[in-house]
Amino acid sequence: MEREVSYKKNNRDIIYVGNLPKELTEQHLKKYFDQFGDVVKIRLMKSKKTNRSKGYAFVQFENSEIAQIAAETMDKYLIDGKALKVHVKDEDQVVKHLFKRGRAMMIKNNKVKHMNSELDFKRKTMKEKLERIMETIKEGKKLEKDEETEEFVNKLKNNLENLKDKQKRFNTDLYDEEIKEYTKALNTVKKHLK
Repeated sequence: MEREVSYKKNNRDIIYVGNLPKELTEQHLKKYFDQFGDVVKIRLMKSKKTNRSKGYAFVQFENSEIAQIAAETMDKYLIDGKALKVHVKDEDQVVKHLFKRGRAMMIKNNKVKHMNSELDFKRKTMKEKLERIMETIKEGKKLEKDEETEEFVNKLKNNLENLKDKQKRFNTDLYDEEIKEYTKALNTVKKHLK
């Protein structure tokens, strides 16, 4: 079934960003490209089957000058060991609905949605545990060195080591904030254990 594609005039304010690491999210892209000027829209292209990144995206800026500077600066920039391929969309036209989201995923892909929600739940649970522990510390109480606290400390250590390993392996700064957060939490928890 062919679908009709409509086009709009390209103001040369949209750049193509290719050869992206699969783990990179729209938030990470925004962090990288916000340094050049206001990012209007980002569209990270994802697989309909797996909902994972296809390794390329489109970023729209306020104007063509910012887009040109961003494209020139970020072309061949290394992220997680991969050299980006970045250029201003040079066709006369771009697809009209480039930044609109696709249709909802099919029912058979509920497994992917379920996996994503499970990861979100684990992150939320970890954050809630950390908040409870920090609240106990703020109240001036010492933490009991019980099984739950030890398990939590071990998870924090594992998460911290995994992030440091990724950062070192890919020579990136993407995980700096998370590493700082986990390090601070781990040090605080260790200080207040009985």
